[in-house]
Amino acid sequence: MYLHFPVRAEEPPSVLRGFTDVDLQPGESQTVSITLSRYDLSMWDVTSQSWMRARGTYSVSVGASSRDLRLKGDIPL
Repeated sequence: MYLHFPVRAEEPPSVLRGFTDVDLQPGESQTVSITLSRYDLSMWDVTSQSWMRARGTYSVSVGASSRDLRLKGDIPL
């Protein structure tokens, strides 16, 4: 699962925040759960020496790789 921080966060465009290996046969589907912690949605602020969370909409993408994203959603904070 790739997380895309709001633009104002000045983070990389995509950050891998959750991973699990699922083998599927053609036409098969499976439900997968990946839990994000508050730290997954935060970045370390060097100046304040604390975790900070940018306000805005975070996007989540799921796929086989960062170049093969198949599902997308948003998390408004």
